[in-house]
Amino acid sequence: MGDARDPSSHVARTEQELGGEDLEIFRRHTPYGIVTNHGTMFVGFARDQARLARMLARMAGAEDGIRDALTIYATALSGSYYWVPSVEALRRLATPED
Repeated sequence: MGDARDPSSHVARTEQELGGEDLEIFRRHTPYGIVTNHGTMFVGFARDQARLARMLARMAGAEDGIRDALTIYATALSGSYYWVPSVEALRRLATPED
């Protein structure tokens, strides 16, 4: 049947595949504010930053010129990346007393 989604839809812009495998992220959002100043705070977790960076690039149309239609109605006010080391990486950094 094919993909019936509009290429500019948010889902079409943020879903990613590599070699037939879905590059998933864990995402949550929560609304904030009052009637005159409000929005949605989005938080995404992924096993590597490249997934999130590519998702944002696709939303902006950097890959193929197709911009996420959600950006017509929403404006990002800020953004940040944070890195959390794996348990294995933390163990390698720990001293024997830890």
